[in-house]
Amino acid sequence: MKLNEVKNLIERIDMHYDTNHSKDDDYVKEWYKELKKYDSEDVNRRLEEHLKGEYGNIPPKLYFLIKNLKTPEQKIKMGSIY
Repeated sequence: MKLNEVKNLIERIDMHYDTNHSKDDDYVKEWYKELKKYDSEDVNRRLEEHLKGEYGNIPPKLYFLIKNLKTPEQKIKMGSIY
């Protein structure tokens, strides 16, 4: 993910959960540090799953959004797009 994609993701989370993390540069940088190796589509898909899931009333943890996701490099090695 690119930095602006991470910011957009955090803004989406802020809208759904009445949080205000998108204004906190340290928070954004920390999430970017972990998310930069993943595809934006995959992470956003995971957010959608969270919103519709059993714990959708609680803001998602970073761990949940990346749990078992593969980086683009891992996808290529496995010959898979997911």
